[in-house]
Amino acid sequence: MPGYLLRCLLAAIVPGTAAQPVDLPRLAAAMRAVITDQRTLAAQEQVRLPFVRNQVLAMLVNGRLADEQTVQRLLNLAQVHFFHPRFLVGILPDTPALAEKVLGDPVVAAAQTVYFIHPSDQAQLIVLVNDDGQTPPAAVLGAVQAQLGSAPMFAGRSVTTPTALHDAYIEAVTAQMTNRPRPGETVSFYQDQGALQLFDAANELKLTNALAQGNSVMAQEAFVALFNQASQNWSPTARFDLPMANLISQILKADYHKNRQVNTALVQQLLAAPSFSVLYALLRQTGHALTAAAPAPVVKDNGAELQTYIAAHASDPTLSLVDVANHFNLSVPYASRHIKEITGMTFTTYVQDIRMERIQTALETTDIPIKDIVTANGYYDVANFTRKFKKLLGVTPGQYRQLHKKPASAADDGLVS
Repeated sequence: MPGYLLRCLLAAIVPGTAAQPVDLPRLAAAMRAVITDQRTLAAQEQVRLPFVRNQVLAMLVNGRLADEQTVQRLLNLAQVHFFHPRFLVGILPDTPALAEKVLGDPVVAAAQTVYFIHPSDQAQLIVLVNDDGQTPPAAVLGAVQAQLGSAPMFAGRSVTTPTALHDAYIEAVTAQMTNRPRPGETVSFYQDQGALQLFDAANELKLTNALAQGNSVMAQEAFVALFNQASQNWSPTARFDLPMANLISQILKADYHKNRQVNTALVQQLLAAPSFSVLYALLRQTGHALTAAAPAPVVKDNGAELQTYIAAHASDPTLSLVDVANHFNLSVPYASRHIKEITGMTFTTYVQDIRMERIQTALETTDIPIKDIVTANGYYDVANFTRKFKKLLGVTPGQYRQLHKKPASAADDGLVS
């Protein structure tokens, strides 16, 4: 806010403030400048927001976001709000005609919100629906599909929490591999509840337990039995290849739970598998890798490197523990423990501490507008940050600047309190 306009406003609302002679042309010019600045900022945010939203939602369905705190922080950053209890995930093959949907705003109605997600590493459009659960899933997704084109949509079962979206996504991917839509069918669901169940419950439980426990021998025995049954029961006229769908989904979910993200490279290989023998080899190799004994971690004194990397990327609003772990070739749990050991803080607290220190320093030593300081240090929601800042320090950023500004600096024209 221009200084002249600020002084006029203060004189009008703060008792004891010296009255300012009103120069109407100058006041009008100052107000026009404020309006122009706000329009420019709004335009910049409108351009940037769709890309941030797409990135955050892609990370969510891919499973890269696991803990509730990180999920909520990034959803707030992307201005994504889930108001309803049910989530549906559908997949369509991406086409140039659908590409513009990536940058479009969500479709908001009273009972549902529809988001469009374009993963950068796969040629597909993911449709994410958050709704009240009062309408059958097939009708909800069918209505969306009708607006997008003629290709059938593949969908997973509904889930009730954002952190379970990756399960629905994996099931939708599995449906792509195993379902054969009927002519004219618009949405093909993973394991349609009305279809005949052909599962070997005992070996499925055996495989689930073996993958979770890292028992390679038991996992391979159960896998071979399940795959043989699935391939023998396969019929080219069947609407759903349920046993194979269930087996593929089990392997993909086990891989996710070990690596904390959907293995998109494996998904692409499975989708492209030309025969049962290739599919068998891919799934068996994955099962073996999931149950192989993990090599003892190489203990390395990389504490300084970790801290340097986090400090260098702390201003990135999407920085996550997964990013740090991947950069240093560590598992996420090990990276979490290691950061706590070398810093005395959790990863989230350590990043927040770095950002807060930088923001406080900028408030004390510069005249940069507070919004610019906050957004340059990893926060897009200034109002939410102001509440957090006041909770931690007892004052708003504007009040903090008034109390701690170094005498040599001029008054801040960008005051926000």
